Amino acid sequence: MAAQPYDGIRIFVSAPQGKDPRLAALRTLLSAWGVAAYFPTPTREVGGQLTEQAQAAIRGCTIFLRLCTEETPRAYWMSLEAGTFLGLQSDDYRQGRTAQRQQVNIILDRDYAVAPFDRAGVFIDAASAAPLVWLNQLRAALRLAPLTSLGSFPVALFKPRRKFPRRAVVTAGLAVVGLAATGTAIGLVVKQLGHQPIVIGPPTPTPTVAPSATKKWAFATGGLITAAVAVAAGVVYAGSEDGQIYAIDAATGAKRWSVNVGGASKFPVRRTPAIANGLVFTQADNPDTETSAPMYALRSADGSQAWQLPGTGRFPNEFSDLLIANNALYVPGYYLGLVGALDPATGKELAAAPQVGSSTGFSGVTIVNSTLYGGTDDGGVYAVDVSNKLRLQWLQIVNNTNQSATIRTTPAVANNTVYVGSTDGNLYALNATTGKQLWHYSADDAFSSSSPVVVNGLVLIGSDDHALHAVDATTGTGRWKALTGGKVYSSPTVANGLVYFGSFDNLVYAVEIATGKVVKRYQTNGPVVGAPSIVGNVLYIGSEDNYVYAFDL
Repeated sequence: MAAQPYDGIRIFVSAPQGKDPRLAALRTLLSAWGVAAYFPTPTREVGGQLTEQAQAAIRGCTIFLRLCTEETPRAYWMSLEAGTFLGLQSDDYRQGRTAQRQQVNIILDRDYAVAPFDRAGVFIDAASAAPLVWLNQLRAALRLAPLTSLGSFPVALFKPRRKFPRRAVVTAGLAVVGLAATGTAIGLVVKQLGHQPIVIGPPTPTPTVAPSATKKWAFATGGLITAAVAVAAGVVYAGSEDGQIYAIDAATGAKRWSVNVGGASKFPVRRTPAIANGLVFTQADNPDTETSAPMYALRSADGSQAWQLPGTGRFPNEFSDLLIANNALYVPGYYLGLVGALDPATGKELAAAPQVGSSTGFSGVTIVNSTLYGGTDDGGVYAVDVSNKLRLQWLQIVNNTNQSATIRTTPAVANNTVYVGSTDGNLYALNATTGKQLWHYSADDAFSSSSPVVVNGLVLIGSDDHALHAVDATTGTGRWKALTGGKVYSSPTVANGLVYFGSFDNLVYAVEIATGKVVKRYQTNGPVVGAPSIVGNVLYIGSEDNYVYAFDL
């Protein structure tokens, strides 16, 4: 049975562009099986967007068949196709049609770095499994009877390739995160413990915004934006994967200045800039876990350098946000310890909390009264006295499962209770004075990077299970979940009686705090990882489509 016209197709094949003989072999194979499939033509996009024909084929498909090769992480059109499909799948989930569409990922190359996104649907490892095994896995996904032999299947064409030696970046502590999008571009992100993503991103697309959202402006940077932007005195400050820190006019979106803090290697900037006393504090992320990039204090007026401190291991945790408080600049993971304090005016060290056992500061930090709270890389929550040279008050390991856990989320503190999410899939509540665990709430996936906020007796936090969770702050009972089409790394921001947060599905959501009802969405062209910044009636957000956006609320 030959493939039918695109408007009647049920299977959409997403593959890198090029003359890969395996693509032609797959086309022949599916045809021999009597399966109709749509294979995109070489002209798959117009003006940075998918053609209407390709979009219609994805809308009509029930199986999204994605071929994962060495070229996939750099395949811009594949990211557009995956984004479109996942956006439709997200709509299905929100409307209760959980079995409407299915994603099938076939790994064809041994050097392909498998991401959790690849395991979101049916996962078929053709690079490792015997041909008859993975072929029958594919047939099962297509609801076909299993084969008893290979017959005339062209085994040689599907021999897994290994062109280049893989860099030794996959370790026991490695977590790989794939990004979902909604009809737009995404990048592939590899996240290693101790570092934010190492990203191979798509080219910068032309930004588009859903008609329901009012966009004030969109500012293009040279790389993905994976942290929240900071807004102060009419200026938006954003770090980018291109190694630059940007100062953007908050009213017009015009560039005021930019400074390369990533050095000659253009190390990405993944901290939210800290702003105080006319200075902007920032640091790039050196993927080398043994050293770190320098820390900069730049003058907010023109980006000129006020001071610089060399890295060399001093600031190993370059993705947790800095904190300005009590006339000090607090640096999580300082010298592989819990936290350090610097003089913001000079960069001189004021105090440092050392490593305790195997615990190293890993999350952002919060200060309430004279106590600073943070999380560690081994599932711990700690409290130190900022009035007494960061003396440790308590350290509590909160892992509630047998798996290793890391606290990447910045703690929230309210009513003498510390709330923190963990990669073991639990939200924990601890007594702020003693560290004693009060309760835990379990999600269906990790709390990776979203930091909790407490409002109206609820703890709000995003999870890898595609939802923002609302949990009773006193009892730990779940109240509601606001579902999205992707993981929620974004920390929530509360304003105007609503909670705002971003998702890997390219959207920023505005949700009623009492009910979890979505009342508005703001669309970007890439996953939104950082927390929204709201000043007045304007929402500022960075996206992994390389843009900073300003939306009218």
